[in-house]
Amino acid sequence: KANVGHLDTVSGLAGLIKAALVLSKGVLPPQIHFDQPNPKIQLDDSPCYVNVESLSFEAKGKYAGVTALGIGGTNAHVVLRQHEECAVAPMGGDGVVCLSAPTTSALAVLKKLYLKSKGNAEDLFNTSVHGRTHFAHRAVLPVREGRVTEGGRQLQSSSRPIVFLFPGQGSQHCDMGVALHQDSSLFRSTLDGYMRRLESVAGRSFQDLGPLLYQTEYAQPLLLAFEVALASYLMQLGLQPKALLGHSLGEYTALVVSEALDFESCCHLVVSRAQLMSKIGPGSMLSVMASRGEVEALLPAGLDIAANNAPSLTTVSGGCAEVDAFAQTCQDQGLIVQKLRTENAYHSRHVEPILEAFRDVLLPIRFQAPRIPIISNLDGKVQTLDRLSNPQYWVDHMRHPVDFCSSVDYVYKLLTPLFLEVGPGKGLTTLVGQITSETGSAVNCLPHPKEKGSEKVAIQQALGACWVQGHEVKWDKAFTRSQVPRKAKLPLYPFESKECWTELSAPIKKTAPKALTYRRYWRQDPSLIQRSDDSRWVIIVGDANQAEQLLAARADSLLITGDE
Repeated sequence: KANVGHLDTVSGLAGLIKAALVLSKGVLPPQIHFDQPNPKIQLDDSPCYVNVESLSFEAKGKYAGVTALGIGGTNAHVVLRQHEECAVAPMGGDGVVCLSAPTTSALAVLKKLYLKSKGNAEDLFNTSVHGRTHFAHRAVLPVREGRVTEGGRQLQSSSRPIVFLFPGQGSQHCDMGVALHQDSSLFRSTLDGYMRRLESVAGRSFQDLGPLLYQTEYAQPLLLAFEVALASYLMQLGLQPKALLGHSLGEYTALVVSEALDFESCCHLVVSRAQLMSKIGPGSMLSVMASRGEVEALLPAGLDIAANNAPSLTTVSGGCAEVDAFAQTCQDQGLIVQKLRTENAYHSRHVEPILEAFRDVLLPIRFQAPRIPIISNLDGKVQTLDRLSNPQYWVDHMRHPVDFCSSVDYVYKLLTPLFLEVGPGKGLTTLVGQITSETGSAVNCLPHPKEKGSEKVAIQQALGACWVQGHEVKWDKAFTRSQVPRKAKLPLYPFESKECWTELSAPIKKTAPKALTYRRYWRQDPSLIQRSDDSRWVIIVGDANQAEQLLAARADSLLITGDE
């Protein structure tokens, strides 16, 4: 006010601008036209003072307060803080960017603009998910070495529900979840909590296992805790699965996620199951790239079908020597085979000696109705409480083959979902692609141990795939920010130009209603000008000349002067 006078309704805005400049320039200007304070204001006894000279300050993190008082008693106060300059991040890195628009045409334009973008992959990702409005038409583009590239995903039609897939034993590896544990405080706290609960039930530590990770009694309980933690992490980010499907051991994870069984009870069940399985003696398993029918035609009497994984991928289980001999038979027939990294022959006659002991473990277990539907990996049927509560089902689950192919086919035809592999690696993701013959029908959350991609990028891709399908993701909770996020230069929303001119024809002359128009004219009224001969007039005149003129005009007039 002292500088420019009273600005009325924008006086507060002037103060805001001045305070912003003070923080930006690091200079506190003196108060203009100030000589000395009112003696009644005792500034000496307060921390307040009137600045009389220009003062510079270099300290970071300064605050400024702006108060605007209205004449009616309103009081608005704004607090400003100095902007913190972030170090320029080096260009490069891998990741994704998420983009969206209200229409498909606008999204197509936006994609072309994004393909010209480059920078730090982390900054590009953060800006795209935190600094842009999320519209209905969405796409995710990969970032490779700091450049947005072609590929990725785009919503083609209606959104898809999500189905969680839980892999079984054999998917674990030493580095699974390590990077995500560092990058996400939410996942870290979730996994650490489940690991403490597992160790409490098992009575042993699962830290720094090394080669022990591949032994059944360690691998199965650890996979259970890891997959439950990863599923919980994803659900806390907003992903809610429509159904759950586990591969062998993975069905136990589905029990916990669906709340059909509490975590401690499931840990007890899996720990006991793993201990029993570790006692069945050595065995081997072989993956054959052929249909179940083709494999059964070659299968000797001593081996069993352990899994029908895909239309052209079948797993065989049995003794080590028998499996090796069968592998040679398959190769002689031109079939591709691969031995699995396991020391036991699961889902075969080798487990029959432990089935009754496992039944005894199951008897006291109490199940609840699943909150989320579980698809059985034995026959592809939706699980009921009666079936889950029957120990015979879990005995059959241990002994009989996994029919993953039929289970996925059933869910795919029923829901046409996006399958999300919730566990280490991408084994089930690959199988789903073979079963559905659709590219992109499944996505993995974590990379294969032999892949170069980081776990953070894999999670970004998985979350992005779900986001594209219309699922809202709580991006701010996904990863821990070590510093204030930097904004990357990304295209703004491309407004679609549209001509809105009105096409006019020839001008049309419009006639106003008669009631709204009039014409002024004078009409003579004869009744007002008729003269009567017997009328008498008295005219008072002040001028003698006028009086004489009247007398001349009227011979019968009588003039009376003022002195008569």
